[in-house]
This record gives sequence, C-alpha cells and structure tokens, in this order.
Amino acid sequence: MGLQERKLREFSRREHEILAASIRLFDADDWQSVTVEEIADLAEVGKGTVYKHFSSKEDIYARLTLDFYEALLEELARVDLNRPADAVFKQSIEVALWYHYKNPAYRRVTQYCKRGDFKKRISAELLQQFRDCDEEFKGKALEMLKVCVETGVIPNGPYQQMLYGITTTFEGAVNILWNGECLGDGLVVEDYIHAISAFIMSGLKGSGFEQGNP
Repeated sequence: MGLQERKLREFSRREHEILAASIRLFDADDWQSVTVEEIADLAEVGKGTVYKHFSSKEDIYARLTLDFYEALLEELARVDLNRPADAVFKQSIEVALWYHYKNPAYRRVTQYCKRGDFKKRISAELLQQFRDCDEEFKGKALEMLKVCVETGVIPNGPYQQMLYGITTTFEGAVNILWNGECLGDGLVVEDYIHAISAFIMSGLKGSGFEQGNP
C-alpha cells in the first residue's frame, strides 16, 4: 500500500469516527446544543480535525442524513424483484419501515434536514445531493407504480397523487415508529409494519383517484 493510499484510508477512518461520534451525541433531546468540541472529544480527535472534514455542524447533519438514505437505498436494492409487482412493492415498504425503526438515532437529524430553512443554508453541492437522493427514491416508487399499473395490479391514475398518498402515510408511520407510539396499545412492531404496508397497497388497489393519464 502506497503512502497516498494510506493517507486516504486514514482520512476516511477518521471521518467515519467523527460521524459515529456525532450520531451518538445527536441521539438526545438537546442534540442541537452539541458542540464541535464535544464531537471531537468523543471521536478522540482534535477540533481542527473535525473542521478538516466538515466546515460546520450543518455539514455533519447533511452527511449523516445522506448516508442514512444511501444505506436505505442499498437495503431496497436487495428486494427480490422476481415476484408479483404488488409483493415487491409491499416488501419494499416494509423494508423501509423496518430500516427506520432499527435506526432511531437518526430521527432528529433526518427530520431537521428536511426543513426548507436548512436547505437554504447548505452549499449548492450538498443541496444537489439531497435533490439527487430525493429523485432516486421517487424514481424507484414511480417504477414500481408503473409496473403495478401495467400488470393490472392497481388501476391507472395520476402517479403524482399516488405518490402523495404513499409518502404521507409512510412518513406518518415512521414518526409513530420512532416515537414508540404504536407500542402503547400492545400492538407489536411487526404487526404494525404489516398493517401499514397492507393499508398502502389496499389503498392503491382500490384507488379513488380519477382514471386517466398519470
């Protein structure tokens, strides 16, 4: 291994340690009061080292969120596509819900990064990365919707309206999972996730959307 490669690996390792320390500190109600010094201390690096990797805390927020959704895309890529379209769609919803449920430490920072005022403050490069990420998720959902329509699983209709319904239901379910509300009445998480995916699919199959061109 050459000197340059070793330096790159060391740089990557330190960045990973900074991000790991950050998400641990951000998993608390007072997460926005966490300082760069505290992140550096937990990561066992100097404050200057943090700034070599990230220009601000908001850059750290953005990187954590983008990494979170990139990992989710990798999970979705493992869904078996060699099955009926509605089964693929339903499993994809469940995979995404389970992924969120198993990573509650990200709930504050990912919600924060969805805010319009946050996106106004980040660099053009980061903003484009968020847009690209959004488009990739939207593209996957649209592709599954189109296959479901083409195979007659769900009726034809305006795809954008379908996406609104899916997104709203999914985001609400994620908030409930992350807040632990679904456990209050004795409902287990697995049953809740199955119920949400079934609800979304039944809504699409019995779509009340006006028929016509998407």
